[in-house]
Amino acid sequence: MEDSVKKLLDAEKRANDLVNAAMREKQKKLKEARRVADKKIEIYKEELEENFEERKRQEFGEEDNQEEVQAETEEEIARIQSEYEENKDSVIDYLIDSVMQVDLEIPKVVRGDFESS
Repeated sequence: MEDSVKKLLDAEKRANDLVNAAMREKQKKLKEARRVADKKIEIYKEELEENFEERKRQEFGEEDNQEEVQAETEEEIARIQSEYEENKDSVIDYLIDSVMQVDLEIPKVVRGDFESS
């Protein structure tokens, strides 16, 4: 009887060892899968960044084009500032005239309301 109990305990120990070995193997495979996935993600990320940089260069041009755009922007700002200086006095006069011209006549619609009461 003791012999069969010992065999049963040995079998249980071997089963536990097999289960533990399988779990260690599973953990090892999961780590390897994560490492491979991370590597693939990194490669894909680099490809996307390269594509983005290439499209950005195509869309916006190189450094020389940026200098040209900067120069055009500064010219446009100077033009707008010049127009502002030219027209600011006339715009101020127009606004003052508009504010100072007050029509004191009562509109017909309002006058009609008072006459009917």
